[in-house]
Amino acid sequence: MPDAELPQDTEEHSDILTNLQATQKHLDFINNDYLRAINSLPASISSAIETAPPPTSAPPIANGPFPSAQQPSTTSLEKPKKVRKSRIPPGVVPGVTVPPDPERWLKKSERSIFNQGRRKRGGGGGVTQGSASSEIPASGNASTGKGGKGRRKK
Repeated sequence: MPDAELPQDTEEHSDILTNLQATQKHLDFINNDYLRAINSLPASISSAIETAPPPTSAPPIANGPFPSAQQPSTTSLEKPKKVRKSRIPPGVVPGVTVPPDPERWLKKSERSIFNQGRRKRGGGGGVTQGSASSEIPASGNASTGKGGKGRRKK
């Protein structure tokens, strides 16, 4: 496959040139300026730097501007927090993954478990709200029109 060259007028090309230039300046600083500054230090300081172990963490500031950043002192009255045991549902084995459902790509209405959880409601027989009823109630607000929640007739 031949090498594909980027057109020189694209944004990617200018980004690559900018990154290349910044990287070259960084390498020049490390190889020349930084080493020259280290070599110009007195021998006692440079030997102490070379023999000292690397720092593990930043030292705490004794009288820093943020006193709340220091760790709070623990007293004998405070109880240590109990570690809460993790709870898992019954029947779950930790570390064992359940195999994926083979019907996960089907529509929900086409899955075998779609209608399993539904109960049939008794009573209404599937009648919607606005349908007319053949039964006339013996008493109630619907027949007289004097209900508390309906519109008043003029």
